[in-house]
Amino acid sequence: MHFPRRIFRWMAGSLLSASLGIALGAQAIPPPGASAGIRTNIQLDSNPALFTVLAAINVAGYRTGLHAPGASPLRDRLRRQLLAKNLPIYGELRMFYQAHELANPALNLAQYISLSMFLGPPPNLRLTVPATNLPPDAAALTGLLPLLRRFYRQAGLAGYWGQYARYYRQAIEAYSPVTRQAIAQVDNYLRLSQTYLGRSLYIFPEFLASPVETHARNFLGNYFIVVGLNPAAEMRDIQHTYLHYVLDPLVRKYPAAIDEIMPLMPLARQAPALGEQFRRSPSLFYDESWVRAVETRLDGGTPAQQWSRIQRDQAQGFLLCGFFFRELEQHYERDVVNFSEFYPSAAFTIPVRTIAGEVKKGKIRFAAAPAPPPPPRPHPALSLLARGEDLIASGEIAEAGKLARDSLASGSSPRAEAEYLLAEIAARQGHPQAAQRHFENALATASYSETHIRTWANIYLGRIFDLEHQRAQAIAHYQAALATAATPAARQIAQQGVRQAFVPPPPHPDSQ
Repeated sequence: MHFPRRIFRWMAGSLLSASLGIALGAQAIPPPGASAGIRTNIQLDSNPALFTVLAAINVAGYRTGLHAPGASPLRDRLRRQLLAKNLPIYGELRMFYQAHELANPALNLAQYISLSMFLGPPPNLRLTVPATNLPPDAAALTGLLPLLRRFYRQAGLAGYWGQYARYYRQAIEAYSPVTRQAIAQVDNYLRLSQTYLGRSLYIFPEFLASPVETHARNFLGNYFIVVGLNPAAEMRDIQHTYLHYVLDPLVRKYPAAIDEIMPLMPLARQAPALGEQFRRSPSLFYDESWVRAVETRLDGGTPAQQWSRIQRDQAQGFLLCGFFFRELEQHYERDVVNFSEFYPSAAFTIPVRTIAGEVKKGKIRFAAAPAPPPPPRPHPALSLLARGEDLIASGEIAEAGKLARDSLASGSSPRAEAEYLLAEIAARQGHPQAAQRHFENALATASYSETHIRTWANIYLGRIFDLEHQRAQAIAHYQAALATAATPAARQIAQQGVRQAFVPPPPHPDSQ
């Protein structure tokens, strides 16, 4: 498939959906021509366990796609609501997230989505399978479960789930007709009978994940896909997943067909752009080739346009796409048969030697690997903070305040540094309420990497609450500061704040 704006992730062995009936607003997608009352195994649903996991990582440092084109403002809104609480559990979540962060942003998110598919409903969030049966990416995160349960209770996530439920209901209603249409297009082309045999495909609209990635999983014959709230942007990915749902069982009925293509795998693995999952698994490689060939026929267009898409698939390493495409065009579509009757003849006549020869002679040329994501660049906000603190240290308070306010007005710098500077100024000028407000705003907008702001804003807030004789809230801020403190001095001050309430030093004689 070709997704100019999105990254599509397809993984096998990562779903057991026995517990997914907990979600609100589920809608079955009836087969073409069926009455609305007929239940099928295609379910549009929402998932409170997925909501809980994604809410947790959003306060723990997950920011990928937060302001990308197509991102839902709901994610930023909920994230701000949660961060404003500044709970001590957030520090523990941030440490866990940092310890398990992967270099690839898509795989980093995928592991949390995988875990959420094996969780029962909150607040208990119990595993629905033994931990030994979890896929590796989910198994690596089981230490998150105690933190998730505390986070759900302390953050009052049940209330937020109720507050945002209507957006999930609206998404489910919007997805239903277009999903039905996409599924009908596949069913009409393949002409297969509606036999599910206990298998299910779940579609979860979710606003808390990056809008530039789509995640699909399957486990024990069940499939799921997590998508954004915009059906128009997601329908191709849903149709792709449904094609796997329909075709994969048929392919598994004839395992010998995959044995036939094994000589091609070393050549396919030479393709720099071939995804790692397809390099490892010949069956995934084979299934994906069929799905892409069918998609190209469904997409339509001129013969030249369709063949151009097939050539791009082959350049990515899917060497079988050309043969499968020609078989569909020249044989399947000209005979009045269904796909299950056509498939065996095509599966066992693959010209492996001919395809290998095309690669060796350069008739199939591999594309370059996608460029890796650029390394993070130093944020311009750091220079704002350094300049502002230099001005404060030199006594130029008015200039520092103007710098921060101008930055907020122009939007040229992230808000956290400007808010932090304004808080420092308010504290120095003896305006505790304004200082508290700006420190809290800084915490609500700072990323996990901005440890200086997170640590010292919490320390200052702890001192403010101590001076207001609100010791419990003060301790919570000192503990949050300990979770992000990057220097011995910061840790020592935060630990001192936990041990005893802050008492301001007596004024210096020179200031009398």
